[in-house]
Amino acid sequence: MMMDWEKKQLRDVCEIGDGNYSSKYPKANDFIASGIPFITAKNLKYGTVVSKHIRYISEDQHSTLTKGHVKEGDLVIVVRGSSTGNCSLVPHEYKNSNLNSQLAYLRTENNILDSKFLYYIFSSPCIQKVVYETISGSAQPQLPNNKLLGIEISFPPINEQKRIVAKLDKCFEAIDKARANVKKNLQNAKDLFQSQLNQIFSQKGEGWASRKLGDELLLKIIDGDRGKNYPKKIDFLNEGYCVFMNTGNVRPDGFNFKSVVFITRERDNLLRKGKLNRNDVVLTTRGTIGNIGLYSSSIPFEHIRINSGMLIFRTNRQEILSEYLFEVFRSSFMKEQIKAKTSGAAQPQLPIKTLVNFIIHVPIDLEIQKKCVSKIKEIESQTQSLESNYKRELDALDELKKSILQKAFNGEL
Repeated sequence: MMMDWEKKQLRDVCEIGDGNYSSKYPKANDFIASGIPFITAKNLKYGTVVSKHIRYISEDQHSTLTKGHVKEGDLVIVVRGSSTGNCSLVPHEYKNSNLNSQLAYLRTENNILDSKFLYYIFSSPCIQKVVYETISGSAQPQLPNNKLLGIEISFPPINEQKRIVAKLDKCFEAIDKARANVKKNLQNAKDLFQSQLNQIFSQKGEGWASRKLGDELLLKIIDGDRGKNYPKKIDFLNEGYCVFMNTGNVRPDGFNFKSVVFITRERDNLLRKGKLNRNDVVLTTRGTIGNIGLYSSSIPFEHIRINSGMLIFRTNRQEILSEYLFEVFRSSFMKEQIKAKTSGAAQPQLPIKTLVNFIIHVPIDLEIQKKCVSKIKEIESQTQSLESNYKRELDALDELKKSILQKAFNGEL
């Protein structure tokens, strides 16, 4: 029942504090290996502040900052940027921290509102909808303090809040445990597929040959055109003659053409290298390394070019099927070689001169290659079916969590 629940704006029950954005804001060389945590939007996850991506400032730097000092139990909210509206509670280990300019905090110290109850309010579908509608700006989303403080919430007496929080904690502990088990099962399904894939492609023995990728009797490696006619940003079109691929079009398990750019026929004719033929395999070799695609007959575009961060592998189909090579590139047997030989920290890359020495194991008989591909497709279908089931279970658990929150703030818990 909600007869004794009050309705108030956040400004009536919370103190708000901004993150830092003054001239004293830490610069890149101010961050150190350990010290006072400097929290950003990247550190907010699963309702709490996490250590991944945490950076630190010194005590002296901390003392110069007049804003963004948070305490244990403060509710930290992203108020600027793409993740505006996300929120987390400050845990005990970050009770003495600073916030950056993307963040603000709400503090409840008046024995009217429990901080964990406030967090659950902000996690509930009804308030999330209000927060989303309060956010302004499309290029740079933001949640101004005055609008945030104007959000109206309902809450019962403090003892009832604590009872609801205890009940929600118990429910969500069980849900989180179930989620962890399902996610483990999902990962096991993916690992099983990789294990089967690796087992096939690590074979040696009679009827199999170990070949280098640089063996030109096996395949040709073709890079993209990097010359003076390489397309500039103004040359890209939403429609056109030839798809000009970017790394977003080449994923770990094949092409994704949901978002594409094109170049004209004239621009295409000016480029010397990097145009795909049917059955070519593409591998990303700069920036994001190791994503792959197969230009099969199912791809609807007749003209496709790679950008300078990719390579084309054009197989001699008398020696190796492109479908087989695609599966080789998907295996951990190949991924381990790629990982070991990738160079460059700021801009990872895998040069041709390195790739040519990679070893792959190839059945001499093309029929055996076909059987390997068929077997992989069969295993993949079974694995995908398992993954779909596990993803549905995760979605159901998420919906259950929303439903419980909805009931809690309708006074039904």
